[in-house]
Amino acid sequence: MRTVWIGKSIPIIAGGKLERGAMESLKLTDEELDAQLRIAGAFDRADVEFATIEANGHLTVQLKPHKAPATKQDIEQLKQLIELQYSASLCKTNNGVEGQ
Repeated sequence: MRTVWIGKSIPIIAGGKLERGAMESLKLTDEELDAQLRIAGAFDRADVEFATIEANGHLTVQLKPHKAPATKQDIEQLKQLIELQYSASLCKTNNGVEGQ
């Protein structure tokens, strides 16, 4: 992809929608955009919420929430939920609720 020195960032995908006018003004082809998205870890354009060409020419990508990798906070919340459910099932077993 060509290096662009424009002084400000330009949204290429905003709210999951491709900004064709921005691509045309930058003379950015679909193939070049797709290649840069793949480099950024987005293998399907439909997974991208925002993509911006930064002033230094680099592409910044934000995936849609359901496609973004799990964060440490996500894992901790899941762990707590599993622990609560496990504890609840142990309480039921110890109180003789299960198996009757």
